[in-house]
Amino acid sequence: MASQDRDLNRNDLSVGTEVTIVGLKSEKGKIHNGKIGVVSSPLDPTTERYAVKLQDGEKMLSIKPSNLRTKNSKNTDDKKLNDLEMKYLYENRHDMVSKLMQFMEFSGKFSGQRAPDNPRLFEKAPPQPDCEICMLPLPLSRLERDFQYCCGKSIPVVESKAMARCLKRHMKRGNANAFTIMGECTYRGTEGFRQDAAKGKELLEKGAELGDSAAYGHLGDIHADVDRDAPKAMKCWETGALMPVPNLHSRHRMGMMEWDLLGSTERAVMHWRVAAGRCGYKKSMTSLMEANKTGHITKDDLSATLQAYKESVDSMSSLDRKRAVEIRNSGIFG
Repeated sequence: MASQDRDLNRNDLSVGTEVTIVGLKSEKGKIHNGKIGVVSSPLDPTTERYAVKLQDGEKMLSIKPSNLRTKNSKNTDDKKLNDLEMKYLYENRHDMVSKLMQFMEFSGKFSGQRAPDNPRLFEKAPPQPDCEICMLPLPLSRLERDFQYCCGKSIPVVESKAMARCLKRHMKRGNANAFTIMGECTYRGTEGFRQDAAKGKELLEKGAELGDSAAYGHLGDIHADVDRDAPKAMKCWETGALMPVPNLHSRHRMGMMEWDLLGSTERAVMHWRVAAGRCGYKKSMTSLMEANKTGHITKDDLSATLQAYKESVDSMSSLDRKRAVEIRNSGIFG
């Protein structure tokens, strides 16, 4: 045990001990991580560092004990890591079994039930509707257009009670968006609304019935994350993704479902390319970047999608909108 402690502390390394350099964080130091050297002098009590001579040359480095590993200490550290891994697996075994059962449940429900693709599923998405004020395509996020700013204009709804009154007036007129927003707030208990999942889901279903694509996105999330019903979730997301004003969250989650639970990485990439390249959806572009790291999308396809993504984002950008965001973030309007 005493020798093991010495290895862990590394404060008594003798001259001539072979060591590996690890954990250097400075720009100059990083290049030496992983290199092997030999301790050439005892620990300097002033600087608390060892002089280490690299094996690949005459260069001498001054290194802290915590950045040095000996063969024995590496074995000890590996053992500690293995012990921690086993402890984590044991403590989280129930959660891991639950996740495995969830995967099997999702896959089992979907196995053999995939309906033929809608011929429009991977066609070019329709363009975003134009803002009636600035005549540029509307921002993708509703938070940037419905109850906040677009080109410096906004609907003055800041308090939850005022928001509820406004939504109820629009709901009486059959406004699908109002049902969806009220449903989401009620389902989650946000914006000062009392949480009621059943009522919230009912309002979302009404919003979907009236033709709001975002309602289908929320319902798909509920079917996937709460009901554990993959076919229903995919059906909702597909409907939302194919509406005249498509719900890009739905398209993105279809890709996530294909990637994570159904094992169809090719279809996942196709969904993300539609959302990112044709509609400028940032989350899907990020997913494509990650897919590129694992070789699931070619560099040419990624480059073409990135170019289309930038063009789509630029089409929704203007100096007025940038200024509006700055004003909103400054807190001038509370």
